[in-house]
Amino acid sequence: MKTYRMKAISLLAAWILAMSGCLTPVLADGSEEEENREQYFIIYDANGGEGSIEKTAVKAGEEAARSEDNAKTGEKDGKESDPVDAQAPVIEWFCGGGAFFVGDKALLEIHASVGDGGTVSYQWYQSTDGSTAEGTAVAGAQDTLFEAPTQEAGLLYYYCVVTNTNEQADGKKTAQTVSQAVSVMVTEPRKITVDAEKPVIEWISGGGTFNQGDPAVLEVKATVTDGGTLSYQWYRSEDGTTEKGTALDGATENTYYPSTDVAGTVYYYCEVTNTNEQVNGEKTAQAVSEAVSVTVEDPEPEPEIVNAQTPVIEWIRGGGTFQTGDKAALEVKAGVSDGGSLSYQWYQSSDGSAAGGTAIDGAVSAAYQPSTETAGTFYYYCEVTNTNDSVNGEKTAQAVSDAVKVTVNENVSAVTDAEKPKVSGPSGSGTYYESDNFKLQVKASAGDGGTLTYQWYNNKEKIEGATQAEYKPSVGTGYYYCVVVNINPNASGEKTAYTASDAVKVTVKEGNRPRAADTPEVSGPSGGGTYYKGQSPRLEVKASVDDGGTLTYQWYKNSKNSNENGTRIQGATSSIYQPSTKTVGTAYYYCVVSNTNEEASETRTVRYVTGTAKVSVIEKGSVKNNVKRASPVSRNNRTTATKTRASNARTEDENNVMLLLLLMLGAGGTAAGLILRRRFRRQD
Repeated sequence: MKTYRMKAISLLAAWILAMSGCLTPVLADGSEEEENREQYFIIYDANGGEGSIEKTAVKAGEEAARSEDNAKTGEKDGKESDPVDAQAPVIEWFCGGGAFFVGDKALLEIHASVGDGGTVSYQWYQSTDGSTAEGTAVAGAQDTLFEAPTQEAGLLYYYCVVTNTNEQADGKKTAQTVSQAVSVMVTEPRKITVDAEKPVIEWISGGGTFNQGDPAVLEVKATVTDGGTLSYQWYRSEDGTTEKGTALDGATENTYYPSTDVAGTVYYYCEVTNTNEQVNGEKTAQAVSEAVSVTVEDPEPEPEIVNAQTPVIEWIRGGGTFQTGDKAALEVKAGVSDGGSLSYQWYQSSDGSAAGGTAIDGAVSAAYQPSTETAGTFYYYCEVTNTNDSVNGEKTAQAVSDAVKVTVNENVSAVTDAEKPKVSGPSGSGTYYESDNFKLQVKASAGDGGTLTYQWYNNKEKIEGATQAEYKPSVGTGYYYCVVVNINPNASGEKTAYTASDAVKVTVKEGNRPRAADTPEVSGPSGGGTYYKGQSPRLEVKASVDDGGTLTYQWYKNSKNSNENGTRIQGATSSIYQPSTKTVGTAYYYCVVSNTNEEASETRTVRYVTGTAKVSVIEKGSVKNNVKRASPVSRNNRTTATKTRASNARTEDENNVMLLLLLMLGAGGTAAGLILRRRFRRQD
């Protein structure tokens, strides 16, 4: 019973370990005398297939089993039996070994058993050639589990000697079984070199044609995803290539303001560098943008002002006498020769004049059908507008036709149908975002007292539930119109009449509307006035933004009182500028304030051009008591100007007094004159 119980336990343990991926061979010490036992091992398919159980007859302990039987027989027969040795351990499973990187855990494990009640012990050995005969015992490695060292690269073999010690045996007290040798290959892990990521240049903008003195700004947008830091260097190129350009001193931001002082064409490009100190390879990587051209032209003279042409109304017709229910048709004929577009608006007048009438909703074509549902006399006229956006003056001009008379007499026998609704709109065409607060809207009316209903359509498809005068389109692009129905149960003829509005194109984009950088709030410049040669004027602008953008400044000089086509002042990039007073004359100064917000999703740079500050420079003493005039907006400046005038007047009086004393006293009055002069200085 004991033998079969051990067989069952061994078989169960072997199966469990096989399912965990270990091979479970039964190993013996290889001696000629082996126990006569049936042993089992399981071979498990590591690829997921089913395992198989195989039975192997092992001779291990055959003599011991026979001796055990003889002992029992001897006891019965009263004869002396052969001595019984300790049983050789049976290695039920042994797993581990393989390939490892330096520093990995390499675990080897063995499990053995005996059936004679002895004590099992273990000793692990290291071998260089894979043999199990002359290995070196590993100190302290005396457990079923052994962690092979992986500190150094190389190939070593390991095996285990299992010893059974049975003090109850009357023969040999110990027996050993040696496992097979397994390899442990240790290699250095392969190093992966990571370089800094090359920047991706998304766009470069700002090139084009400019007049001399106009502000120009170039901008480049680049990104990286490795967490590195981007830096910039702008180059100037004469031929448009990006290989041998000249680096521009100080041009190390993602924006650059090229000079527009000299006429001609110059090319610019930007080299973007990504610096990443965290990588183990190259710490920097560059990308070069395309070259953009900046063409500077001499400003052209102010063009002649041309306004839109007034339309010529050739005729208006369609008036007359009608019966109620008849169709009346009015029409106006007008023309222009300047290429503009004509639009129309009909009016109703109560007194026959062509002024002060009431605009008729929806009557915006050259033809108009006035209502004849009500008897009476009515007057109509049309205002024709010419719109020409190509002219540099007034873009629109109007002409008004004569008024025409429409008389409607009562027709008792006429059948009255429901009145067709008058529809204007829809308003609201264009491109929107989901977050925008907008709706398409039509305006409709009917004068017969009927009830109006609405139905919206998209590309001729009925929109379910869209039955109001207003409708908000969904995401996408479509052509929307509304059919307005007038229902009049009191009509003697047709009880319903409908009018379809014009169709408008609407595009709705997903998400929120892109945000542009804010326009700076700017005051000034202050500090203009009249100065003597050598004085130091101080011009200043004050600017602010609320969107977190960065403000930059550029001052311009002009010979006329205009903030256009001025000359860019090199280096004048602060909110404060002190113009030179070395030369007599008058100049006008203005500042371009730019707000750059990299967080904006649309326009990232917005500019504001200030008004001008007049600075006049005169020779000292050329105009009596002529001093710098303070800015009218500054109380402090007024105080300074007053003090300056007083100081100048006092200085002139001092000089007059000194001259008089010298003339009166001669050489002997020199001391007195000096005393008086010192006195005046102390008063200062």
